[in-house]
Amino acid sequence: MVHSTYRVACLREASNELMVRSKMRDGWLRLHLFAQAAVLALAIGIRTDLSIATPAPTYAALAPTLSFMFCLFYGVQDDLVAGLSQYLAWFSQADIGYKEFPNWHGSSMIREYYSRGWAPKMKLLGLLIAFVAIPGMMAGYWLSTTQHKGRSFLVSVSWTVVILVAAAAVCILCFIRRRDLGRKRLHQP
Repeated sequence: MVHSTYRVACLREASNELMVRSKMRDGWLRLHLFAQAAVLALAIGIRTDLSIATPAPTYAALAPTLSFMFCLFYGVQDDLVAGLSQYLAWFSQADIGYKEFPNWHGSSMIREYYSRGWAPKMKLLGLLIAFVAIPGMMAGYWLSTTQHKGRSFLVSVSWTVVILVAAAAVCILCFIRRRDLGRKRLHQP
């Protein structure tokens, strides 16, 4: 009886942690999109009271760095979510008494989800748009309005490219981690 109570407590704790981490991960994405919208508004001259001011494209220079920071925060939470989901799948497989009723993480339905592969790829596309394309366009706007085309311009372009490539790498690493965990699930009984 104690063993069963302990298993239920572990399952409940992991499930609760998964919900908290999923909310945190999704919160980082929402906060990122809000921050990008605020930076864009400042760059094109929209004030907080929605009146129009003089555009200040220099604010758009913040977009790639903000994006990379939020991408890192998102990636950490996404990795925790993936690990917790894998733990719950393992837990479902390890619990001999409930194999005929596996939880979602250990079910054939989630294995089918991973075997199709469509949704994880769409998630990757969405992350690349949010963390790379949108800030990249904003940085492009800023760079196109820059008067100085000398060494400082080259440094700015280089920094922007490095940061956006790093954000893309984090998105791709999140996808690879999820894909690999999904492949492990495909080979589970």
